[in-house]
Amino acid sequence: MRGIGRIARASAALAAAVAIAAPATSQAQFTNFLQVCNTPQQFCANFGFALSGLSADNTSGVLTVGIRNVGSTPSADSFLSGFGIFETGANVTLTGGTLIASSPTLVGPGAGQTLPLTNFATNGAPGDLQSGAGTTTLPVGVDFGNNGFRPCGFGDNLTGNTRYETCPNEYGQFQFNITGTGLNNLLSAIQVGVRAQNLALINGATETSDKCFSSGDANCGVSTPGGINGGGTGSVVPEPSTYALMATGLVGLVGFARRRRTQA
Repeated sequence: MRGIGRIARASAALAAAVAIAAPATSQAQFTNFLQVCNTPQQFCANFGFALSGLSADNTSGVLTVGIRNVGSTPSADSFLSGFGIFETGANVTLTGGTLIASSPTLVGPGAGQTLPLTNFATNGAPGDLQSGAGTTTLPVGVDFGNNGFRPCGFGDNLTGNTRYETCPNEYGQFQFNITGTGLNNLLSAIQVGVRAQNLALINGATETSDKCFSSGDANCGVSTPGGINGGGTGSVVPEPSTYALMATGLVGLVGFARRRRTQA
């Protein structure tokens, strides 16, 4: 009897904890990565991707994107000022995406440091990325305007335009509610376009902005590093069905314990 009572009490407590925790995000590893560098390496950007919350028919889900400014050659105080996502696979189509307004954060060193990127929440890829690399549109993305991410060594500039330094284990994180078809295949076909501004060129000249695409761009080199910033952990939204299934099972367990007590 005591054992059944303990089960019932523990189950009820766990059910309450699940109900409280349901709105929170869980930690999950980025599973796919891209590094893009324009030629001759005026800037490089690291990306990490994670997909969660896929619908049963693979037409909607949540895409988490991490982005870091790896730097430039020669070293310059350039900043990444926007990115866009597209795909090249025959069995997947990305038709749209909306930035989750609460998601833009700066993930930094230490115990899960996050800073809200309040100036980075403009939906849609930058306009000058939309016709690049032979694409007609980049369905998902963010335009940071004159804000952005700086290379390591240049510090944070938080007055006026907001520009964060991204050293190892620091990156900007964005989440999107996405739509399309065959989205279970998206990560194997995902591509990026990225824009950088305030570039110093090899010949000593300067350039206001430049772009780099991971597909269809002869002036952009692409590699697949094993992670982003030596880590790769990003916050992704858990599937609501997971919480529903847990809660249903716990309610059933409590009911079973009560029936056993009545029979006794």
